[in-house]
Amino acid sequence: MSPLRGYLFVGFHGVLRYAVCSVSSVEYYRYQFLHRTASAIIEANRFHAKHAVMLVHSFSDSNEGFTDYRRFLSLFSITGELDRVVSVGYVSGVYLYFAWVCGDKQYRKR
Repeated sequence: MSPLRGYLFVGFHGVLRYAVCSVSSVEYYRYQFLHRTASAIIEANRFHAKHAVMLVHSFSDSNEGFTDYRRFLSLFSITGELDRVVSVGYVSGVYLYFAWVCGDKQYRKR
């Protein structure tokens, strides 16, 4: 792992406040999920919002990446489902939610 990626993960770890994964295991999870989740929490706190949502809007016919999404959610001891919002609970000052939604088929093949 590059020093920068390790540094960023330590920052995410601080925001997410979950000790279930270590810097050495960051390669196992998609960086985008870590980044988007931390960003949702940071922005919710910045705007004094009580809730934050990390949403993936997929336009894939095969839901490519959904397995990685579910693996990431396992960090929070929850299971993701298609087109469903799931709650983690209170994390770093906000109520955190995750969702994977599928784009309408009519717009996928433009």
